[in-house]
Amino acid sequence: MNKSKKKLSPVVRRIIGIATLALACAATLWFVENYYLMNNDQLGLLQAGFYMEDEDSLDVVMIGASELYMGYVPAVAYRDYGITSYNYCVQSGPVYLWKYQVEEILKRQSPQLIIIEVNGATYDQEGLDRTAPLRIVTDHMPLSMNKINLVKEHAFEDELSYIVPLIKYHSNWSDFRTNGKNMLGYMAIKKSGYNLTKGYMTYLYNVNPGQGMDLTEDYSSVDLYGKSEEYLRDFLEYCKEKDVNVLFIRYPHIVSPGDRYRRYQCANRIGEIAGEYGYDFLNLDRHFDEIGLDFATDFRDGEHLNFYGSEKTTDYLIKYCIDNYGLTATDKSESQTVEWACCVGYYEKMRRFYDDNMMYYDVLPEGSPRLADDFVTRTLLEWM
Repeated sequence: MNKSKKKLSPVVRRIIGIATLALACAATLWFVENYYLMNNDQLGLLQAGFYMEDEDSLDVVMIGASELYMGYVPAVAYRDYGITSYNYCVQSGPVYLWKYQVEEILKRQSPQLIIIEVNGATYDQEGLDRTAPLRIVTDHMPLSMNKINLVKEHAFEDELSYIVPLIKYHSNWSDFRTNGKNMLGYMAIKKSGYNLTKGYMTYLYNVNPGQGMDLTEDYSSVDLYGKSEEYLRDFLEYCKEKDVNVLFIRYPHIVSPGDRYRRYQCANRIGEIAGEYGYDFLNLDRHFDEIGLDFATDFRDGEHLNFYGSEKTTDYLIKYCIDNYGLTATDKSESQTVEWACCVGYYEKMRRFYDDNMMYYDVLPEGSPRLADDFVTRTLLEWM
């Protein structure tokens, strides 16, 4: 004879119902924050992709601003030399971020070399005070004391919104078109488990940047702006304490008299300061001939390389690191080899799209899209 099942008391049923509702609400809020409202445009996906990399899988990690993520191509470094790398970069990223970014790197990776593009230490005080780079970096940074310390030290207002992004982005819910596109991109990299470009990004449209100065023998320097030197020296002390292998570089620019030339001189000063702590500095503005750069065809604008210039400079930089730092390709698992093969295939597909659609302008059209915005929108579904 079957015993009748004991019924739950009304109080227990109510507790279970409330707990279930609370879990459902929490899950919904988590999904809305991380997939729909979060800043998951291409700059956000660059950050998110770094945290998806397998532990201790990267030979090199790059830190810098847009000069670097638009000028260094991880897929080319892997295709031609077997070197795995990632552009852990942020647009207009100031020098004070470097210490916190390296801390994030060392939690997850044991790279042979960290390469830092120094433009973030050449900014004036206005550039150092921009909030957008801090927002982009912290949006995808997991909660930790490192993140909390970064926010406490450098957020001027609304500190809690850097810890809980929903506070910042809750008002964006009605922008269905942008949020939908961004959500599609985030779902794609979550499904694949990695960012196919490994942090590389470029634009489809180019402007004729004109001729730059010949800086081959120019080692002149000037003092840094604002608090940049203080932040830089603090970072260098941190690197020495952590015994981090760092190469400081200045990526190629088209330098003209005035502010751009002063930033070039600031970069030289950064190299001098880094040398005081035993670190090398490579100013690629002095190596145009060795790289094979052409002002007319290899730049997207005066500050950034295009596809062609990026390939040439990536090749030069990796060769330099092999020759001067003993950089070597490390063994990868079967799944990692497949992953990187997919990344190379994706890059070459982007390259063909660029060749077929790239345009030059004397003045860039307003709102010119990133190549990724044009290309990824058309191809993401193939990879999902």
